[in-house]
Amino acid sequence: MQAGPQNAGVVENKGWEFAVGTRNKLGAVHLNANLNLSINHNKVIDLGGTGPYIEGSDIDPRYITAEGYPINSFWGYKTDGLFQIHDEIGDYPQFMRPAQPGDVKIADVNRDGQITPEDMTFIGNSFPKYTFGGSVNLAYKAFTFNVLFQGAADVGMRVARALGEQGNYEGFTHRIYTGNFWTPEHPDARFPRPTKQDLRNQASTDRMILDASYLRVKNLQVSYRLPVSLTKKAFIEQAAIYVSGTNLLTFSKLNEWNLDPESTSGWQNYYPQTAVYTLGINLQF
Repeated sequence: MQAGPQNAGVVENKGWEFAVGTRNKLGAVHLNANLNLSINHNKVIDLGGTGPYIEGSDIDPRYITAEGYPINSFWGYKTDGLFQIHDEIGDYPQFMRPAQPGDVKIADVNRDGQITPEDMTFIGNSFPKYTFGGSVNLAYKAFTFNVLFQGAADVGMRVARALGEQGNYEGFTHRIYTGNFWTPEHPDARFPRPTKQDLRNQASTDRMILDASYLRVKNLQVSYRLPVSLTKKAFIEQAAIYVSGTNLLTFSKLNEWNLDPESTSGWQNYYPQTAVYTLGINLQF
C-alpha cells in the first residue's frame, strides 16, 4: 500500500540580520535614522527520499526544488555567447535543431558530447539573498524631511512568453530588442538573431534570467510647520503643510525592461505599482 504525501522535507534558512540607528541633534538639526540588512542562506536539506521536483517549461520559468539547492531555484542551461560563423557550429553538440550564426551556444555541462536535460543546472535565485531598507527623519526648525527606502539583491527574474520571445510569434515585443539583435553586420549584439516560430534561442537558459536587484524610494515627505503666532489667531493649535510621494524612484537593471523588480517571473501580467503624489495640510485644534 502506497503512503500518501507527507510534510517530510527539511529546508534550512540561516544568515544574519543587522540593524543600526542613530538619534542626534546638531544645533537646530535633529536626525533620526535607521538601517537594516538581512542575509539569508536558503538550502533544501532533505526531501524525505523523494524529488527532485522540477516544474515549468522551456518557454516559462523552470524551477527546481532539490537537496543542496535553494528552494525554487531557477533551473536551465548554461550558455557561452552566440555562434558567429558556420565553422564553429560543428564543434558544438546540437540543441533542438541545427544552429545558425547568431544562435545561442548551449553549454555541454557534463561534457558527454550532446545537449540533453542532464546538462541543466542551477542558473539563479528566485528569492533574494539580501534584503535591506531604512528610514531617515531630518528636522530643521519648522521643516521636516522623511524618506523610506527598501531593496533586495542577489535575486533573478525570468522573462517569458511575449516579453521574452523577441517577436517570435509576431506578437508584441519590447523596444529593447530594436536594433539590438544579431546580424552579420552587428555580431556583438546583445540578443540572438530573430527567428519565427522557433524558440531555440529563448529556452530556459541563464540568458533569460535578469538581475532583479533593486533600490526603491518607497516614500518621501517634506513638511513645513506654520508659525504658532499665525495659527493661534485662527484658533488652531498647530498646522503643517506637506507634500509627499510614494514609489518615487526605483534603481534597477529591470528599468530598461519596464518591469517591477518586486513582481514575479513569468507572464508579467500584474497591475503595476503606481506613483502617488499628495499635497495636504495637517491641522490640530
